[in-house]
Amino acid sequence: MIRPDEVVRGVAGAWRLACFDPAGARFFENTTSAFWRSFWAAVLVAPFYFFIVSPRIDAAADGPLHAMLAELAAYAVGWLAFPVAAHYLAGAWNYGERYLSYIGAYNWFSTVQVAAAVVVVFVARTGDFADETLAVLGMMLTLAIWVYQFFIARVVLGASVLHALVLAAADELISYAIDAALRLVHAGNA
Repeated sequence: MIRPDEVVRGVAGAWRLACFDPAGARFFENTTSAFWRSFWAAVLVAPFYFFIVSPRIDAAADGPLHAMLAELAAYAVGWLAFPVAAHYLAGAWNYGERYLSYIGAYNWFSTVQVAAAVVVVFVARTGDFADETLAVLGMMLTLAIWVYQFFIARVVLGASVLHALVLAAADELISYAIDAALRLVHAGNA
């Protein structure tokens, strides 16, 4: 179990990094136990994630129960796939000594990321906005997430510009692949 003060520390560090404050990196311990505790962020953001994807579950051709199980599986894969990929990349690039704190920061940043996504989704569902406006908001959010992931890789991992770009791109590609697989499952094509 994780203590409340650890949650506050993780979210506070993520927020500081989201504000481009390099001192936010000090909030993340470079220990195995802190690494594993950072995955509690997945539990904290899960209800908000499922709020975001609830229309996709409701509209799935395979029914809501099957769709929910597919979303749960994809959620778990999403939380594990990037840390595994980053482990190999960080090791290959000789950043292994900072990998644990990097994934801690990456995981806790999801609280900021999902909070921003919930705001965009809430505006989309409750406002009377043109599709183009919502598309621009979505693109702005995606770009901001890329920038923050780049920043976290540079500051916490100590990655070069090129390596930070590759890590941000790898995360996006993994997310895209999971989302594409889910769309096939929900359409009844998998």
